[in-house]
Amino acid sequence: MLYRCNSTNSNSYRWYGAKGIRVCERWQDFWNFAEDMGEKPSSVHTLDRIDNAGDYCPENCRWATPKEQANNRTSNRLCQVFDETRSFKEWADLAGMSHQRLRHRVDNLGIGLEAALCGG
Repeated sequence: MLYRCNSTNSNSYRWYGAKGIRVCERWQDFWNFAEDMGEKPSSVHTLDRIDNAGDYCPENCRWATPKEQANNRTSNRLCQVFDETRSFKEWADLAGMSHQRLRHRVDNLGIGLEAALCGG
């Protein structure tokens, strides 16, 4: 987190520090970070920024699983159905179908997302 935001030597700097993503002053000290975030819930959890355009700070960070991280990418296609916004992948998982099948139904067959999720 600190390296990718603060060091131009980091391979990830262009995606973080160069884009203006910062680490809050409090978290410049590891012990403050540890106090705010606590221990990772499991070995698979990693630090995730809830708002990808926001900084690393207590209000914008959480421990997340790889699946949660994947659903929080800026490249995800978000869609609102049933008054709820989720990624295409999340909607496909909820409907019990593959992401590719849902995308095919919507993009290639022209079926609306709600109908595609309900088997239309």
